[in-house]
Amino acid sequence: MFPNLKNQNKAFTIIELLTVMSIIILLIGLLAPALNQAKRFAKKVKQKNQLKAIGNAIEMFRNDFDEYPDSSGDAPGSTGTFAYCGATKLTEALVGQDLSGFHPDSRFREDYQDSLGNLLYDRDPTSFMGDPDAENLDSRVGPYLQLENANAHRLWHLYGPLTQPSGDNVPDGTNGTFSANAFVLCDVYSRVENHSLTGKSSIGMPILYYKADTSGHMHPHFQSGPGSAFTDPGFNNIADYIYDYRDNDLLVQLGKPWEGIPNATNGAAHVMDSRGYSTGYNPPLNTSSAEFFYERTYNENIALSAGRPHRADSFILQSAGFDGDYGTNDDVFNFPK
Repeated sequence: MFPNLKNQNKAFTIIELLTVMSIIILLIGLLAPALNQAKRFAKKVKQKNQLKAIGNAIEMFRNDFDEYPDSSGDAPGSTGTFAYCGATKLTEALVGQDLSGFHPDSRFREDYQDSLGNLLYDRDPTSFMGDPDAENLDSRVGPYLQLENANAHRLWHLYGPLTQPSGDNVPDGTNGTFSANAFVLCDVYSRVENHSLTGKSSIGMPILYYKADTSGHMHPHFQSGPGSAFTDPGFNNIADYIYDYRDNDLLVQLGKPWEGIPNATNGAAHVMDSRGYSTGYNPPLNTSSAEFFYERTYNENIALSAGRPHRADSFILQSAGFDGDYGTNDDVFNFPK
């Protein structure tokens, strides 16, 4: 009699199982990079949308005040105790430095005072001393950005609790040369640990803002790529430039908060840190790292020997991108790149 074939074992053999597992592992290996690429692309689209929303808010500010917000970088001692730069001035213009709207009497200075010495914004959220009164709040305009979407964080949220302010009657702590209480608008990349006890556990890097000087006529750029000849390597004609890299340079010098002590020689400095090669903070470069800003904002579609940036008549917004490092190839700007 013939054996009953229905009773034979139909289970997979070890060889067959290993073959199937190998195919699955191979497919995962092929698909994972594509999925990661898709996630990064989706994140970049989200970042572009955020910059577009901020750009629209800046245009609304301009409609009300006939000019774009100031972006010049003010060093400590020029107006008060702390530095104030494009990123913090952008936040003041769009949401106010206490998130209650912009005060028309603002001088865009870190002391938050008008020309008569009156305090325009609440400097310390832990105290009621110096809080704006009802008349002050009635004078505010904006916020031009919805607070739910503004992604605004105080500097100490990014750079650590050791700089958290301790009260309204004492200097309110510094992150390098900045007020720890100052707000910045952060990008969508959750690269930094949030040292605040509220909100998401990780947040993005500050969005940098540069206002164009329409009286300028120059924009330095590499003639054939980084490391090659630069049109103005000494930055001797900065007053003639359409954009000034110094507007946010002090903030960039705070370094990468996820890499230990900012500005140390352990690689914590950003590539775009203007102190560059001579400090040893960055990889060796032939020229100052500040040139990375000019190279990435140069409009190669306009053939002018003097150089021409993107958005030469308005403003530039810059996100540090996925890697959180200003000056690298994945930086996201408010223009096609």
